[in-house]
Amino acid sequence: MRSRATGIPLNLVLDQESHCFLVEENTGTPAAEWEPPISDEALDAARDALQSKESYPLSTAIEWQFDGEEEYCLQFFPDGQAFGLPIQFQIGSQQFQFDIDRLSGNAQVMELNAR
Repeated sequence: MRSRATGIPLNLVLDQESHCFLVEENTGTPAAEWEPPISDEALDAARDALQSKESYPLSTAIEWQFDGEEEYCLQFFPDGQAFGLPIQFQIGSQQFQFDIDRLSGNAQVMELNAR
């Protein structure tokens, strides 16, 4: 949502060591450049309102299952596109998979060991 409102491509980086998602500006672009259909004044107001948090803490009870990497990155673009590989995690004895819808940017969490 923040990327769509501000017109700025963003990365959401999961840092396993610090147990948080970090928000970083993405220097890449999707297939086509996109500008939000709002005035510059409204765009500046949206950027100010939505850039208040640069990280989002996560519970230390979550055990992320990385494949040799210490960071996991999702990319969000102003036109709604999103990129990132699925990642599995565990809370207690429950296994889950987190993924992102490539077209809408919506998060998807699926329980893997449902009974």
